[in-house]
Amino acid sequence: MSSMNLLSHELSLLPPIHLEEMHSIRLMNRIDTKFITSSKMLPLILQLAENDYFVQDIETNRNPEYHTIYLDTPDREMYISHQNGKKDRKKVRFRTYLTSNTSYFEVKHKNNRGRTNKKRIQISHPKNIISEGGAQFVYNHSSYQLHHLVNHLENRFHRITLVNKNRTERLTIDTHVRFLNHLTGNRHQLEEIAIIELKRDGNVPSPMFCILRDLRIAPVSISKYCIGSALTDTSLKQNRFKIKIREIERIQRNYK
Repeated sequence: MSSMNLLSHELSLLPPIHLEEMHSIRLMNRIDTKFITSSKMLPLILQLAENDYFVQDIETNRNPEYHTIYLDTPDREMYISHQNGKKDRKKVRFRTYLTSNTSYFEVKHKNNRGRTNKKRIQISHPKNIISEGGAQFVYNHSSYQLHHLVNHLENRFHRITLVNKNRTERLTIDTHVRFLNHLTGNRHQLEEIAIIELKRDGNVPSPMFCILRDLRIAPVSISKYCIGSALTDTSLKQNRFKIKIREIERIQRNYK
């Protein structure tokens, strides 16, 4: 059985949780813990998670595709804040859930205590951001002026979403991550890489944390926005991200 078929098989064995049930588990103010591993490890991880997690099911699709456009200032202020190690930082993005054709304009704020707060409004299309209240929204939650921001980076990826049976934790697994830099025109794809993110309301017990620990998959600080920016624009300062890029390259070599 191919790795993709094996992944689909393991996904089919998990009990479903449907989109309307997910609204009570949004965890918009949370602690995030991220991991990176080979996508070839996912069937085993899902097998070990079978007794403790539901999988989000959207019209029988358990691995839907997402599309994101990240905005930044022309001089990449939000990217540079992360590169320089600033603890209190923001990201502004437009995200579309392609299966449900639903789009949101979002501001993510990570504070200096490590908590992530996400605010969002539903928007019908990026071209309608101003007419649908996006300018006031982004100023209220980030202090940026919308007209000072430009489309910087877009990505597409497939996402598996798990929810623990106590409904205190969400887990996302992103694969087939592809980047397009709007300013350089460069593209990059993270071949055979899975980005796993635990989202918890505080340090509640996590079966997945234990599973990943036992598999020797360690937590890592990683931002798709920053990694994608660094990989598609070599002119950017990127000292802070070189170790993560080397780790991605190591995983790709080891699992070929």
